[in-house]
Amino acid sequence: MVQRGIRADVSSFSILVDAFCKQGQLSEAERVFKMMAQKGVEANLFTYNSLINGYCLHNRVNDAAKLFDVMVERNCPPDVVTYNALINGFCKAKRVNEARIKYQAMLDKGLSANVVTYNTLIGGFCLVGHFHSAEELFEEMQVTGQRPDLQTYAVLLCGLCKAKHMDRAMVLFMHMQNHGLKPNIAIYNILINGLCINGRLDRARELFDVLREREVEPDVKTFTILLNGLCKEGQIT
Repeated sequence: MVQRGIRADVSSFSILVDAFCKQGQLSEAERVFKMMAQKGVEANLFTYNSLINGYCLHNRVNDAAKLFDVMVERNCPPDVVTYNALINGFCKAKRVNEARIKYQAMLDKGLSANVVTYNTLIGGFCLVGHFHSAEELFEEMQVTGQRPDLQTYAVLLCGLCKAKHMDRAMVLFMHMQNHGLKPNIAIYNILINGLCINGRLDRARELFDVLREREVEPDVKTFTILLNGLCKEGQIT
């Protein structure tokens, strides 16, 4: 583009930064970002969000945090997308205290958390075994008017099952149905796997039998989970 004498604007540069980030080519994204400054083109919110998200997706949350500070210094106010990306980066790195600090900073700036914010934080707390905090956030999001979606329940159920809190997981499973959400096969797989791992094979088989009644099609993962459970209990040799 530049070689042909066409002057690139912030939109053109930002699209390139975003594309390179999505392809995992962060060095190229950084090169374009630096070229913008050299050409006197000021990055906008979309540019910063793309690069911050790219850093976080590729486990470079420290670089993302530095860029966050740069955008603030340059009077480009972060939005909920910016904060969500950074919160995700901290959660992936198991730095949940820093994730919570950014969450609180976002609220202090007058920005409202959305379902992505809550899902990310809940997943982060489950990842490090802070299930009480995860459940508190689950309650908080409902108080603020954010309706949990299937991803919210999947993240929390997965954490509870891995921690062997199956009774709490089953209560949560009933909660989602009572609130009008129909479990998909991913939800059933999480629960069936949790029941098998925790030695409750009969309950896992009962839940498997429910699938047909509720017109939910089992997938390869469902059968694999159940077969592994049967083998573990010596019911298949």
